[in-house]
Amino acid sequence: MKLSDAKLIATVTCIVLVLHVRGQRSDESYYLFDSAWKSTTVLKDARYFARAKPSGDSCEQWDVYRLNGPLIRIETNKKDENGTAHGRYSWYDRQGYMDSLGNYVNGIVNGDWYYYNDTGGLRYQKRFAMGKLVWEKDFSKDTSHKKYELKEGEKESEFEGGLARWQRYLNKNFRYPEAASKREIQGTVRIWFTVDTDGIVQDSWVAKSVELSLDDEAIRLIRISPKWTPAVKDGRKVKSYKTQPVIFRLQ
Repeated sequence: MKLSDAKLIATVTCIVLVLHVRGQRSDESYYLFDSAWKSTTVLKDARYFARAKPSGDSCEQWDVYRLNGPLIRIETNKKDENGTAHGRYSWYDRQGYMDSLGNYVNGIVNGDWYYYNDTGGLRYQKRFAMGKLVWEKDFSKDTSHKKYELKEGEKESEFEGGLARWQRYLNKNFRYPEAASKREIQGTVRIWFTVDTDGIVQDSWVAKSVELSLDDEAIRLIRISPKWTPAVKDGRKVKSYKTQPVIFRLQ
């Protein structure tokens, strides 16, 4: 991903869109695009589509997909005349793996930006202060970078009842989306989420996409999760970061 791509992305977002179809919710809108990213009302000409939905009071989240395929990007923009980038952006490769993730503030890159390899591992990180690069690191060359090991007195967050009960929860609440089933679409969606200091699941995000309805179902499973036991570090409850694969296989 190149940061200059944001200009192209903003241009696509600001196209005068003409197709509006009924979504899963009344506050969602859907739009079709052809191979040249021109809006179309002809399904056979469509190669991509976008879903717009509210993100807070003043922004919209745009989920941009290949038709019957994985995410291309997720962007968060202001509801202003220019669709100014404001919030989290993420890009995905052709197989649906997240390629990069970061934030904009009023159209300017800000904070930490992360770049991943095709297995979800962090390969590069940049830190910006309102557009100015202040720090960067290449983790692909960092041979000392190892998985963190818990120390005495530390505890990772855990679903109440442990892993076995978490798996039972997933199995009990899992629904195979009819739209994907009819088209025989299957695969593994991977969701990133956080568990806060009260054990509440927050900020679920697609790390590996397959298709819209499968992605939505995986996100739903995580978002409706009951409370967890929060992580502990230095004797205090802390926020923790989790990854959950959700497998969709037709029998």
